[in-house]
Parts: sequence; structure tokens; C-alpha cells
Amino acid sequence: MKVLFLLFACSFYMSGMCQTVERNNQNIVTLTYMPLDSVPNWVKTNVSSEEYGLWQRLSHYYQVDYSILREDLSPEQEVELYRMIRQTLADIESGNISSPDLYGYYTFSPLPKVDTNLSWSLSHLTQIDSNLFLVNKQAPIYYAGKEGQYRVVCSIWYLYDKSQQKATVLKSKFGRTGDCSDLPNIVGNVEFLSDKGILQGSCAGTLDYVDLLGHNHVENINVIFVCPLSFN
Repeated sequence: MKVLFLLFACSFYMSGMCQTVERNNQNIVTLTYMPLDSVPNWVKTNVSSEEYGLWQRLSHYYQVDYSILREDLSPEQEVELYRMIRQTLADIESGNISSPDLYGYYTFSPLPKVDTNLSWSLSHLTQIDSNLFLVNKQAPIYYAGKEGQYRVVCSIWYLYDKSQQKATVLKSKFGRTGDCSDLPNIVGNVEFLSDKGILQGSCAGTLDYVDLLGHNHVENINVIFVCPLSFN
């Protein structure tokens, strides 16, 4: 999945590995949005009471498309889904999202499968005490171009408590390699999932690059990935 949301000025909010969407009659017809403060009855029977409470809170601010709940989501995708909803609500309550960006339409792009096979390299390791380590890992999380020469690289700094198998993410950065532009249209986030004992991240947006022939390209990025805590 800051969190993987893009907020559009037209008050059309698409969360989760987003693509640019325009608010027009065709889009509104093809997706089903419930009125404000309205959650379908079938949702309550398919989610936990805590999750239902999140949908209720979200429906107060947006006309929500609930069709994502009819998808066959993996456990990792469900974690990402509710992480994004919680972040949206936190952004609203902190004032990061405010009128006129509220009370529009809110939908989800398809959540990608979680990539657990990335090649992480250890870029920095400092042992603070017998159990606590400062760690920096990096890995390419997306490849563009015919030969994959244009890459988006994720760098994660975290504190690792070996005795408790826990981590605190200090900073995550999404950079580039190859002749790519800077990444103003890409947002990402990494967090520690205590129930799984892993670092899970997400990244979304568009990557602009110029190939060796001087041609401009734009690719949509939509990834969820896992980074193991250990460094041995």
C-alpha cells in the first residue's frame, strides 16, 4: 500500500495501488456506490464487527463501492485492505484530508498478489546491544523496460529486536535506477505486521522513463511486497 492512496480533486477517491480515474458518467455507472452513511446488509455478514465498524466510519465520509469484498482476497490482501481504510480515516481525523475532498466517491483498484520473493540486500547493519540492531535493506520492487533496466527500488531502515522478533520501521524510501524521472507520482509505505512477524510494504503510482531510443514511457505501478526481518 504514506499509505497507498491517491486523492483526486474531483472527490473521486481510489484507494490501494491506485490508477488515475476521472469522475464522469461512464465511471459512475460501471461502479456501484452506496449513499453516505449506508453499508449494505451483506457486508455485515461477511466481515468481523471491528471491520464493519471501519466500513461504517468510512461511509460517513464517502459514497463507497463495496465490491472489493466480493473478491477472493488472500489474508495478506485483507491486511492491506484494512490498513488502507484505517489510514484514510486517520488522515481525515488529522485533517490531512478535508473538505472539499470528502463526500465524494471511494473505490478500490484490484489488490495485487503479495510478492514474497524479492532479492533484498543488506546495505547497513549496526548492533546496538546484544539483541537490538539498526538495519537497512534494499531491493528492486518493480522492473520497467524490455530488459527491466528501469527499476523502482525500496530502501527500508528499521530497528530489529532479535529476542522478541519485532521491528520498528524508521524510514522507507522509494527511489529509482536507470534513466527514470524522479518519482513524484509514486507513493509507498512499509510497516511491521506483528501477527506475521514480517515487514510488508506497498507502492503505487506511475513511473515515467525515457528509453535508449529517446522514447517516453509511462507505466502504472501496483505492488505489495514482503521483506523478512532477519539478515543472516
